[in-house]
Amino acid sequence: PDFIGYVSDPPALRDQMAAVFHREIDTLQKHADALDADTGDIEILPLVVQGPIGEKILEHAKTLDAKMILMGTHNHGRLHDLLVGSTSQYVLQHTTTPLLLIPAGEEK
Repeated sequence: PDFIGYVSDPPALRDQMAAVFHREIDTLQKHADALDADTGDIEILPLVVQGPIGEKILEHAKTLDAKMILMGTHNHGRLHDLLVGSTSQYVLQHTTTPLLLIPAGEEK
């Protein structure tokens, strides 16, 4: 056989997650394009990455020599943040790059 072992997820699940990631990338790119059209002189690079989120954000900001990190917040509440953690709080505590946090709201 070509493979002997345990497959952690069926191909259908991987395909479904890939479709979700592609939609998120498309949405981010549309927002970036709209911001670029409004500003014209600011380079905006939307990223979707896998891994420990806060660490990855800081890693990419450093690698790309980002002038600012822009993040949305969900405001799940203190109990959620205590139990699960808050990515924006992690980035805020560990970054030296200027950080702009935008509270989640309804899309217009």
